[in-house]
Amino acid sequence: SSHLDLIAATADKPSIWQRLYWFLFQEGAGEWDVLTLDEIPSTSTTIGALQHLFEEAGKVIEIVKTTGCPVISLPRSLAAFRKTLTSSRRYTLQRKCKALERLGCVSYRHIQKGPEVAQAFDAFVRLHEKRWADHETGGGAFRRERFSAFHRNLVKRFGENGWLSISLLTLDDQPVAGIYG
Repeated sequence: SSHLDLIAATADKPSIWQRLYWFLFQEGAGEWDVLTLDEIPSTSTTIGALQHLFEEAGKVIEIVKTTGCPVISLPRSLAAFRKTLTSSRRYTLQRKCKALERLGCVSYRHIQKGPEVAQAFDAFVRLHEKRWADHETGGGAFRRERFSAFHRNLVKRFGENGWLSISLLTLDDQPVAGIYG
């Protein structure tokens, strides 16, 4: 999801934000100038908790709506999806599917829990690194050990509870695209 927020139980968020606030204005004071929290959902308790802390301390907080996150609801099956398309789009979709199938055996896997989670995540990371290999970042976000370790821990814990979503499109059993969330 593009909607980011603190990952914690709702009841724990106020005390966590209080500790983070204390850190930012005590221990971490002078280390930063602007705190930007992008794409926090308007329904999140984070906004109210931060407003309260900032106002209580006489500090300024600015909430700015910057972008929207487009969402499309898809039908449950490919056949139902095709019925929503114009004849021209159905033809284009069919033509592109056939072209992809001519390249080899195409499959789509959706993994949420179980022993496949770690393998699927590794495949996703390899795809991500390949995508960003020629970029100035030299491999993307997962090249940073702390970032990678955080996500591996998250994948392990979320995968154990079925809270994870990794989808892979494969061609001849080799991942060619993926989504992780």
